[in-house]
Amino acid sequence: MEDLFVWLALVVVGAWLGWHARGIHIIANLARNPESVIRLLERMKELDQETQALAQDLEVELREDQGQFYCWTLTGEFLGQGSTREAAIARAEQARPGQRIWLKESGQSNQTA
Repeated sequence: MEDLFVWLALVVVGAWLGWHARGIHIIANLARNPESVIRLLERMKELDQETQALAQDLEVELREDQGQFYCWTLTGEFLGQGSTREAAIARAEQARPGQRIWLKESGQSNQTA
C-alpha cells in the first residue's frame, strides 16, 4: 500500500514538472524566435475568421415538383420557391440575408451565391 502512495506521488510530481517544463519551453521559444510565434498566432487568427465565416454559410437542397423548385435547408426548414432554380435560390437568399447559400446536389456542395 505504501508503494501505491509513492507511485501516486511520483506521478503527480512528474505531471507538475512536465507542465512547467512545457511552459518554460514555450517562453524560451518565444524569446529565441518571436517572429515565428507571431506568424503562428496570425495564422491561427486567420483560421478562426475563416471558421466563423463558414459557420454563417447555409447549405440547402432544391426539390422539384410539377415545374416548381423548392428550397429547403438540410434540417428541413423551407426557405422559398420559384419557377426556376435561380428564382428559388434568390428567395432563399432573401429569407436569409447575410448568409451565403450553398446548393447541395448529388453529394457535393457547390457555391451558388
